[in-house]
Amino acid sequence: IFGGPADAAGEVWSDELRLSDVRKEVGKTGNFAVQATFADVLSVNASYQKQDQDFFRVGSGVNRGTGLNHTALGLSSTFFLDRMIPRSGVQLPVRFTLQHSADVPKYRTGSDVVLAEARSDIETRRVDRQSIDLQYRRTGARKGLARWTIDAINGNMVYSREATINPQSTDSSWSFSAGGGYDLPIGGGKGIPFSKNLRVKYLPEKVALNASWASFRRVNYARNIQGLNDSTTLRSTVLSRVLNLGQTTTYTPVSGLTTTYLIG
Repeated sequence: IFGGPADAAGEVWSDELRLSDVRKEVGKTGNFAVQATFADVLSVNASYQKQDQDFFRVGSGVNRGTGLNHTALGLSSTFFLDRMIPRSGVQLPVRFTLQHSADVPKYRTGSDVVLAEARSDIETRRVDRQSIDLQYRRTGARKGLARWTIDAINGNMVYSREATINPQSTDSSWSFSAGGGYDLPIGGGKGIPFSKNLRVKYLPEKVALNASWASFRRVNYARNIQGLNDSTTLRSTVLSRVLNLGQTTTYTPVSGLTTTYLIG
């Protein structure tokens, strides 16, 4: 300290930090969607999304990407078979859907160590879904023999399956359901007259018979990943089958009073 009662000497050290070979990763993302209709007979919806492991949104509170190379694909379509026979009054749409997504990791979990391609493939997460369904019903005026046959019948069917894989487990499932009904239009009959403005009907207006079948199966495996070795162990299997039968009767004894009886 100069100018004081005694002089003192000292040293000042400073550290200079320099960065070299800075990693400059460019994040990219993109998506598109398409909708198309062909003469009211076929409609198609498709979508595609791609986002790499280094992309992140500004203002999201993070300074790096998710570390996952994400890809998603979706496709759905409806085919109106009834439009091929427009005067029939039949409604017969068929729907199909497809979904696929994959997340390929670039880094080891919780670190910035880049995974080898073989290891990255093992730890990839995938989800696949497919489904198809159809319905049948006839609308319009009911008369003649048709009111007791094709007009009285309705039905539906749905089938779907799903597969999921991640580093911890592998799951797969499928389900199938179908149902149908027959509506018997009795009409209540002429009824018994009790007065000029009162007539009591003793027959039901409609008797509906219905049946449905549903089956389901799910299988789950636990994964054990050691290095590049991947093994699975069966964890659970669930199988279900259900049959339902039912009957509905609609009865209108007098005008303005309707009762319904259900069995099933």
